[in-house]
Order: sequence, then C-alpha cells, then structure tokens
Amino acid sequence: MKVYRLGSLVTSISFSGNLYHKGLSLAPVSFLSKQHNTPMKKLLVPTDFSECAKVASETAIRMAEKSKAEIVFLHYMSIPVNWIHMEHNQDKMYPDVTKKVREVTQQLDEWVALAHKKGIKAHRHIGFNEGPSEIIQHIHNFNIELVIMGSHGARGIKEFFLGSNAQRMIREANVPVLIVKKELQKNTSPTIVFVSDFELEMLAGFRKIMEVANWIDATIQLLYINTPDDFEDTWTIRAKMEKFKNLARGGNILTQVIDTYDFEEGLSRYCKGIKGGIVAMVTHHKIRDSKVDNIVNHLELPFINVND
Repeated sequence: MKVYRLGSLVTSISFSGNLYHKGLSLAPVSFLSKQHNTPMKKLLVPTDFSECAKVASETAIRMAEKSKAEIVFLHYMSIPVNWIHMEHNQDKMYPDVTKKVREVTQQLDEWVALAHKKGIKAHRHIGFNEGPSEIIQHIHNFNIELVIMGSHGARGIKEFFLGSNAQRMIREANVPVLIVKKELQKNTSPTIVFVSDFELEMLAGFRKIMEVANWIDATIQLLYINTPDDFEDTWTIRAKMEKFKNLARGGNILTQVIDTYDFEEGLSRYCKGIKGGIVAMVTHHKIRDSKVDNIVNHLELPFINVND
C-alpha cells in the first residue's frame, strides 16, 4: 500500500489498524513536573475541537505536566473519497476535502505545540473513514493508559456511550476513560471518590483506578451509597469495604457509607463538599449500569469509567 503526502502537509494516518507516522519529530524533551516512581504513560485525547473537547485537551496537558505522560491528540474525519489510497496529486480533484484536512491538521498541531511548550511529549493522529474495530484498536496501537474526553453535559450519554464510532470506542475501551465537562480546579490535589458495591469482582477495575490516582497524586475515598432498593446494614457494609480495601492493598484509604433515598442525589450531595473531586466507577462491558448513564448526564464533576 502506498501512502502519499498532501503537498507540504505531513500527518499520521491509519488504515485497518495499521499505523503510519510521517515526518513528526518525537525527540526527548525536558519535563517540568517533579519526579514520580511510576513510568511514563500515554494519554489519548479524541477531539472534535468543540468547547468541551478543548476542556479535555487542557485537562490532558495539566495531567501530563504532573505525571510526565505523553499525549496523542486524535481526530476522525469522514470524507467522500478513499484518502489513504489516493494516487499522488489526485487530492487536487477534491479541493474542499484538501482544505478540511489542512485545517484539521493545523488545529491538531496547535495542541501539540502547546504541549511541547509545557515540556510534554505529544503528537497527533488523523483517522479517515474508520470503523469501530479500527478505532478501538488505536488504544492498543498507541499503548494508551488513559482516554480523556469532553462531554456536552446532559447530552453526554448519547454523545459518548451510544451510536457513533468514537462513542463505541469509549464504551468498549479496556483502559480507564476520564470524562470532563468543565475545567478542573487548579492548585488543588484531586480526590477520587470510588463508588461501588465492593463486590470482589470489582477489584481488578479498582486497581486500574489506583494506578491513575498514583499517577496524578490523587487521594482515594471509598463510598458506599445505601438506598432502600439495595439496603444493607452498616456493619455488613463496612466489613465488606474493609475486606475489599485490604485485598486491594489500599492502605489508609478513607471509607464512607451514606444512607439516601436516591443514589444520584446522594452522590451529588456528598461530592459537593469535596474539592477537586473525581467520581470513579467500575462497570461491565456487556451490562452497563443505568447509574453510570445518569452520572454522566447530570453530575458536573469529572468521571472515570473502567470497564471490567
């Protein structure tokens, strides 16, 4: 297969899960953050250049400064031609597409340049007319550890968990996904509130959340929300949480139990008193809890989802 350059435009493109990188220097750069014991990680930021995607990109840069992570800024384009297999100079037959590709590349390059100014290793990738399997494959191809996406508020669940290729990537991602709606609080150490029933099958997903917490210097709280529909006595709940924490080797993690009639209302009221709060849950690939949908729709705090 031949891959051609569009004039002076240099980009990273993919087809059927195979990656091709052209002309982009990824030389080592110095980092501004303090030393960490954890190895460098990679963040994936799918972007459509909307305001909420801008928030996600800014969040990724802030997190990368602290954790020494590398960022991949990713954009998908649906175009009426087979851009990858196009012969040399045929792009002149499609001036509108050519213009759009240039504009997208320029916007991605601006984010890459901003990351470089912060001392962060970053590059960009454009996918053309890709199906769901190829899009999900990018997480593996780029060795991604965390996906960061913006959400449009109440439309978030329809935008990011249903329907389109990008939505399916997030729904089926095998790495943690951080969804943000507005800029994170600055100069505040984040607190991850892990909400669960603390069954032992959640341990594997929780360990991924612990890795993210260690990576961004966040503290963790374990929260059980006790409702009439799933009521358990406090002693049983605390015993279950302590066993879960010990098996996870969670150390001095704070555990909390709250009683409330409504799960989402209880979570919202609890989180109002937490500065720099991030809500986290573990869900199953095949069975998505409706609570996750409601949280993404209505809660203003950042949300981490881990598919177990």
